[in-house]
Amino acid sequence: VCRNKKDGKQRAAQEILQRLHPHITSWGSLLRLYGSRSVKSFKEKKQLEQEITLLQGKAAVNQPNHAILGKLRQEMTKLSEQHQAIQPIGKFVPPDLPTGSAANLNNVDL
Repeated sequence: VCRNKKDGKQRAAQEILQRLHPHITSWGSLLRLYGSRSVKSFKEKKQLEQEITLLQGKAAVNQPNHAILGKLRQEMTKLSEQHQAIQPIGKFVPPDLPTGSAANLNNVDL
């Protein structure tokens, strides 16, 4: 029995995580899976933004900025490679369901 709403939410979240990942036995493993290190760090994101900002200064008036276009091409190529690396699990094929007695409603005995 939970003491309050917050405690109940915490316990429910722990139970869901436990059912999602029964092979994980410690909180450290769970943190490595979902923790901040599994996502790009804030510094790396800031550095990428800074590179783009510096490229903006190289633009000529009324002409395309080839430096930014090159950076965009590079990022799009990287994103495309990430999408191609992801393999689908498979296609869902539902099992054949038996037809019930109510399947043919055109013939109703009165």
